[in-house]
Amino acid sequence: MNKWIIISLVVLLIIIVIVIAMIMNKPSNATDPIAAPQTLEGPVTCKDMSCLGTNFLSCVPSELSMNSGGQSIQISIRGFVNNRCGYQMKFGDVVAADCNFARENLTQKVLNQMFGNPEGQDAIIAESCKQ
Repeated sequence: MNKWIIISLVVLLIIIVIVIAMIMNKPSNATDPIAAPQTLEGPVTCKDMSCLGTNFLSCVPSELSMNSGGQSIQISIRGFVNNRCGYQMKFGDVVAADCNFARENLTQKVLNQMFGNPEGQDAIIAESCKQ
């Protein structure tokens, strides 16, 4: 692969990690609702990363939409299929992560690493996510 393509992909990944880290460190307002179900059978609409993180650990179908620097970011937890939790992150129309985590890998360390904080979970994420 061309080294400029690899360098560009690495720079893009670093930018994604920084944006997500900034979003995760944003203080939440205690008066804001954390989540509001769309329907009895639909995904939870999260208002912040705290809601999404809690739902990731339980694999509750959820969605979080946000905007950062004019770039739309959509994170979805699709729920369990064949004992694996579906997770997807999109920047605009581009899928940045498409993952299926085994139930035993739904941990705080994996969640932290998914959002840019090194936790030593590289092997689990590489095994669970399409690149």
